[in-house]
Amino acid sequence: MKEKITNLEVQEFLKSFEKDSKIEILEEGSKEITELEKIAKARGIELKGSRDLAVFKTIYAFTDRPNSNGAILPKKELLRVLPQIVGKPININHDRRLVVGSYIDYRYKQKENQVIAYGTFFKSNFGREFEQAKKLLKKKKLSTSFEIWSPEEKRKYRQDGSYELYQMELAGGALIYEDKDNEPAFKDAKVLSIAKENKEPKMELVYASKYKEDELITSAGETVVKEKEAVQPEIPKPIIKIKCSNCGEEMDYNGIDVKVKCQKCFAILDKSGTMIYPPQIKDFSVLCPSCRTGRWLILSRKEDSAKLQCSQCSKEYNVIFEKAKVNDAISKISFVYTSTISCPQCSKSIYIAGVSGMDSRLVKCGKCKLEFDYNIKNERYKRISKIEEVIPNENKIDNKKESSEEGGNKMDKEKKVKKASEKKVEV
Repeated sequence: MKEKITNLEVQEFLKSFEKDSKIEILEEGSKEITELEKIAKARGIELKGSRDLAVFKTIYAFTDRPNSNGAILPKKELLRVLPQIVGKPININHDRRLVVGSYIDYRYKQKENQVIAYGTFFKSNFGREFEQAKKLLKKKKLSTSFEIWSPEEKRKYRQDGSYELYQMELAGGALIYEDKDNEPAFKDAKVLSIAKENKEPKMELVYASKYKEDELITSAGETVVKEKEAVQPEIPKPIIKIKCSNCGEEMDYNGIDVKVKCQKCFAILDKSGTMIYPPQIKDFSVLCPSCRTGRWLILSRKEDSAKLQCSQCSKEYNVIFEKAKVNDAISKISFVYTSTISCPQCSKSIYIAGVSGMDSRLVKCGKCKLEFDYNIKNERYKRISKIEEVIPNENKIDNKKESSEEGGNKMDKEKKVKKASEKKVEV
């Protein structure tokens, strides 16, 4: 899964994704919500008998077909980012400050190319809004909308005018309360009016509006039954377990992601739990010399060195950490020192003074009263003494072509190139 995207700028809010979709609120005791309760409990969410949470389900045809705006979500691309929906916020009428719930699970129907999302509604916190949602649903005035970040320059246009979206990031979704303030004269105008008030350059947030639905089943037991069109049975998504080969931690695997980060040691694993990259513990701070960003993937790690890849420009670097210098003369004398440190809780500056022979001491913050241990020899980040870009050996390809014409010289030239490469890269 790609790293968290920051500094997103909105360019355009597109109308889309209205066909073949519906919303339901699930009733307590049903087979579907019983399964959902187990999944939620594994994530630390207690749904059974909750006074605070109502559960709803959204079904929508989402992949490999153009919507009314011509946008297409490629199946492979969507499935790659689909796990991002878990934990994302649900708001009302695309007011992203009014968060009334969150998504907790999803399904994908292979045959129908449908994604099914499950979410919670904070009904005790937003009782008036929840009651209003139920009333609007009975009047067929409630719909849902999903929000997706997607850069405009990554679209792939087809000959028929439709286009595919790439580099997507699921941003969450909204419940649309269609009243006098949110009922446009033209289809999808509500989305466009919001877009005009919020658009900014470079990045677009795609709003995926859904059709309203007749059936509403609440967790409180209130039911409005839809008489037509029986709900198709769904095959439960199996919960796959994998074990980290580095630390032995067992965790759930969604069956989609190619790479998984261990929740305990932070190593990057493959689908079988085998470690691909070492624990991503970044106890250093350095900017990429090429693009000046500080987001790194640790490819390999030793005590005194590491091999890094910039997550922005993909260039690779070898770094060497500075070794701690021991000064025997200073260790033989005692002196008084003064300094200031930051409280780890409230960030207030704390004045400290002590004797050099005492490395560790107990410090108390005068503002928040937090007591914590502080060691004067511990540093927040390791110091880097050298950073060097790893340059791919481009001559290797040319030598192979040349040696294929010269016959017996091929193996000897390949060995020379390999030795030169090995000397250049220090890991």
